[in-house]
Amino acid sequence: MEPHLSQLATCWTLINQAHDAEAPAEIMRAARTQLLQRYEPVVRCYLGKLLRSLPNHGEAVEECVQTFALRFLSGNFCRADRSRGRFRDYLKTAVRNLAFSYQRADRVRSRPLEEDYEAADENPCSSEEEAEFLKVWRDELFNRAFRALAAEEEQSGKKLHLVLRMRRDYPDLRSAEMAERLSAVVGKPVDAGWVRKRLLLARERFTRLLLREVADSLSQPTRERMEDELLALGLLDYCRAAFK
Repeated sequence: MEPHLSQLATCWTLINQAHDAEAPAEIMRAARTQLLQRYEPVVRCYLGKLLRSLPNHGEAVEECVQTFALRFLSGNFCRADRSRGRFRDYLKTAVRNLAFSYQRADRVRSRPLEEDYEAADENPCSSEEEAEFLKVWRDELFNRAFRALAAEEEQSGKKLHLVLRMRRDYPDLRSAEMAERLSAVVGKPVDAGWVRKRLLLARERFTRLLLREVADSLSQPTRERMEDELLALGLLDYCRAAFK
C-alpha cells in the first residue's frame, strides 16, 4: 500500500538530521552525504547552464561544484528553513549566487551557502533562468523516478523498467516490434498484448514514483501543496490520473 502524502519523508527530514547538533557525528555526516549525492546532478546541470558563456566553462562548473560540495558537507545549510519556501527554491538561489560570485571572481570559499541564499535580491532571477532551473529540476525528478523503477525491477522481476525504457528509447516501435525485441531479452516469447499490459503498469508505477519524488522536496506534502508544485513544474496533467 502506498503511504499517504502526509506520511512521506521529505528532504527536510534529511536536512534536519544533517544539522542536528545533538545527533551523533556519523549520522550528520551520512545525512549530508546523502543530500549531496541526491542533489549534485541538479547543481552541476544548472551551473552548466549559468556558466555556459565562460571560456573556461568546464573548469568553472567543476570548481563551483567542488565549492558547493565543500560548503555543503561542512554544514552550510544549517539555516535552511522549511517555512521560507520549497527546497528547490532554496537550492536554486544558493547555486545562482554561487555562480554569480564565481563570475565576479569572488571565490572566497569561507562564504556560507546561506549567505548565497540570502543574497537573492542582488541577482533577481529572470524568467529564462527560472525556466531553465525548472527544466533541470524536472529532468532530475524523472531520472530519479526512473532509477527507482529500475531498482524495483531488480527485486520484483516484473520488467516494467525494461519495457518503459524500450518505449523511451524507441518511441516509434509498434507493440509487436517491441515484443519481438523483448522476447530475446527476457528469454521467452512475449506478444503485443503482453507489451501493452506491461507498458500500462509501468507508466502507472512510474507516475507514482514521480509523485513521491515531488513530495520529497516539499516540507509538508499536502494535496494542495502537491497540486501547486505539479502545476508549477508542468506535471499536473502528466500525473493527474495517479494524483487522487
